[in-house]
Amino acid sequence: IKRLKDYLTVLQQRLESTTEQQGAPSSELPSTSPSSVAAISSRSVIHKPFTQSRIPPDLPMHPAPRHITEEELSVLESCLHRWRTEIENDTRDLQESISRIHRTIELMYSDKSMIQVPYRLHAVLVHEGQANAGHYWAYIFDHRESRWMKYNDIAVTKSSWEELVRDSFGGYRNASAYCLMYINDKAQFLIQEEFNKETGQPL
Repeated sequence: IKRLKDYLTVLQQRLESTTEQQGAPSSELPSTSPSSVAAISSRSVIHKPFTQSRIPPDLPMHPAPRHITEEELSVLESCLHRWRTEIENDTRDLQESISRIHRTIELMYSDKSMIQVPYRLHAVLVHEGQANAGHYWAYIFDHRESRWMKYNDIAVTKSSWEELVRDSFGGYRNASAYCLMYINDKAQFLIQEEFNKETGQPL
C-alpha cells in the first residue's frame, strides 16, 4: 500500500505539473487526501489485485508507443515525405490553375475587339417555375432616377440591386435570371428620354 501511495503521489505531481503548463488552476485537480488515497488503495486491492512485484521507479513521460524500430521509423518517414510531396504538388497545381484563370480574365477584358463598345446592364428578365410553365417579371434600370424598377404584371415598383441579385441567383423561391440585356453606353438616346417641359412626363 505504501508503494501505491508513493506511486500515486508521483502521478499527482506530474499531473499538476502538466495542468499548470496548460494553464488550468490547481483547484480543479482531484483531491488526494490520505483518506481518499487509502480508499482508492483499498478498492484497488479488492477489485483488482496488485500483481506487480515492484513499482517502476519512473513513469514514462511519453504515451505509447514508446519504442519504434528503425524499419518502422523508415516507413513512417517515407509516408510523411510522400504525403508532403503530394500536398505540395496539389497546392502548386491549384495555384497555377488560379493564376491561369486570372490571366484569362485579364486578357478577355483587354482584348481590343471586346473593348470597342462600352456597355452597361439595362434590364434583367427573371423566370420562376418550371421549363414549360412559370411566371416572368423584369427589372429595368431607370437612368433618370438612377434606380432599378421592378415590372411584375401590372405592378411597377421601386426595387434595388440587392433584390435583383437575390432573384437572379435563385435566392428567392425557385426564381433565377432568364435573360440579361445590355445597351451601348455611348448611345445616349437609349438612356436619355425626352420629357414634356410643362408636365415633366416622358414623351
